Amino acid sequence: MVKWVNQHGHINTDQLAFTIEDEAYGPLHTVHHKPMGATWAHCVLGPDIAAPGGILPNNKATATGEGWNTPWTGMGYPTHTFNQDQLSWVRAHLINAEWGGPGNHWSNLTILSSQANSWHRGIENHIRNFLSACRAFDLSNPMPNHWIGVEYHVIRSVDNFAVPPELQNDLYAYCPSHIVVKWRAVSLPKIQGSIQAVIHHAVTNRAALPVLPPGFGQFPAYNIPQGLAPHQVVGNYVAGAPALFGPNANNFDQDVEIHNV
Repeated sequence: MVKWVNQHGHINTDQLAFTIEDEAYGPLHTVHHKPMGATWAHCVLGPDIAAPGGILPNNKATATGEGWNTPWTGMGYPTHTFNQDQLSWVRAHLINAEWGGPGNHWSNLTILSSQANSWHRGIENHIRNFLSACRAFDLSNPMPNHWIGVEYHVIRSVDNFAVPPELQNDLYAYCPSHIVVKWRAVSLPKIQGSIQAVIHHAVTNRAALPVLPPGFGQFPAYNIPQGLAPHQVVGNYVAGAPALFGPNANNFDQDVEIHNV
């Protein structure tokens, strides 16, 4: 659906092409010798996410395992699992399922409360709205010489939900106190060529957007809900996530902490 000049010199607009690229996932996080979910995830989202057919609506979380829905093994571990707990917990995608983030492996899943997961959905909906504006901008005339997309990542806090000291037999020692979600508007330059080469070049040469370009449409603002916090740059986060541009004052870029409650 996005527009580019193909290898034959013609403007091509009829291919669902630029959805999610540059996906990367960190290793599983370990707590008291148990692998317990994702550490970080990163991707670049193109405007075709907002096109008809651009999402995967049935990509649910299916990963299972010790501590989530099967009993803990070994001495001194909790006596019940997260899906037996009095609080409501979910296997939350770091990269949204509809965008293509896998749900069959814990490398893209962490354990969040239902409330924290709802707050995360609010951010994802904001990004969907922005990508709709990105797609409209790309389909406008004259054809822009770049796409606008989103660079996105989520990082798990090393700090856990348990009240210190985080004991081996405390169920809440095995889920994060919070995650930090970061999103950036990026310019994705176009060249002439096959769509695979064009998208690879665009993602490799992406650049921060200090301001959105003239003609870029309106999109709803994201207002941090009460109970959430702007990113405080405090606490400990799992290392290894790709470097991200600093946030620009373009009415879109933000860093937000989502805390389990």
